[in-house]
Amino acid sequence: MKNQELPKIAYIGWTEPSNVSGATLVLMRHLFGDNRWNVFVVTDKTFKGIGEENKWFSIKRSWLHKRLSRTRFRRIIAQYEMLLEPYLITLKLIKLVESFEPDIIVTIPDNTLSWVAQLIAKKLNIPLVSNFQDWWPRGQFYTPCEAPYLLTRKILENRFRQIYKDSKIAFCTSEGFRDFLGKHNCNPILYPCPGEKPSKRPPINYIQTNEPIRLIYAGTTVRYYGQKILSLARLIANRQDITFHIYGGKPDWSKEDIKWAEDAGIYQGFVKHEVVKQHIANAHIGLVVMTSAPELEIMMRTSFTTKFLEYTQLAKPVIVWGPTYCEPVRIVKQTMAGLAITQEDPDAVISSLSNFRNNETLQSFSDNSWKAANTIFDAKHIQDVFSSNIDQLISTKNLRLEA
Repeated sequence: MKNQELPKIAYIGWTEPSNVSGATLVLMRHLFGDNRWNVFVVTDKTFKGIGEENKWFSIKRSWLHKRLSRTRFRRIIAQYEMLLEPYLITLKLIKLVESFEPDIIVTIPDNTLSWVAQLIAKKLNIPLVSNFQDWWPRGQFYTPCEAPYLLTRKILENRFRQIYKDSKIAFCTSEGFRDFLGKHNCNPILYPCPGEKPSKRPPINYIQTNEPIRLIYAGTTVRYYGQKILSLARLIANRQDITFHIYGGKPDWSKEDIKWAEDAGIYQGFVKHEVVKQHIANAHIGLVVMTSAPELEIMMRTSFTTKFLEYTQLAKPVIVWGPTYCEPVRIVKQTMAGLAITQEDPDAVISSLSNFRNNETLQSFSDNSWKAANTIFDAKHIQDVFSSNIDQLISTKNLRLEA
């Protein structure tokens, strides 16, 4: 079937389909992995070779907007972007989206562009599909100037709930998210879609008697997560029985801390997804970090980290270091794919590592991790949850129009 004849999806959101991060990879796999839809992308990011360039619209901002965003007025500009700009963007985009004639509009709820998706879907009477991945009104922002004021946050949270209510399908990245948002006619659990797992189970890296335990962290390295992994790195740095490698974007640590972590061989920088997978394969244990910061409690109860799934695709035991109420802690206990460390003290993580020197224990965690990769975290199963619900909605919509 020619691309022009495929069902049409207009995606509108600040998370762009690309290989830049775990979230963008997930979106890329969902929208383009099966080549089953004709996709038009609206985002504030530039085209990076995913999809067709003539079906990728990058939202441009004025030179004054960009200039003010680099001044002390940045936080005020951010409030404008969250509260008012979506209405102006909607006016500019509505005819463009309408001309594409999408069957549905898809968005990942965020603090800006997802409201554009909701407004356009309502104006054009096109079914809206949302994929709730993070509770961004109370998110973990790279810098404080990006965070909403209290009144802004309240408005954004009301918008998130309106998007949930208006969506024909409201995918939820965890059971905790679905419980938090409440009743809905169609709100399937949709874990972050990982890459395809190997056709054969990867071998277990047993830890030899005098061999250091290789612990790896691949993920967010800023704010609360960044401070936790830095505290752990400080304790591990001078040990001979543990090596710790961190992969991710540049941390928001001091220049001295970054240089120290680089010189110590702990912070390895940002590398491509396929390269990270190779490093995960060589490690003994994968680390997942969540935070107990009170202001992020809702986010921890609802969000789910992509790296948990990526570790299981390579049959790695997982350590989840986070509060008892976070979703990854619940899942690691449920699957028995590793250990949950719910104390904030990084010494608790280090103490737990000795468990993995027992071959039977390590094999049990590895077996359960691989089992999770083939059941709840299976990429084909996760993609089928997404595509089957989308296809059914489009089919129902078209049948109704033909009737």
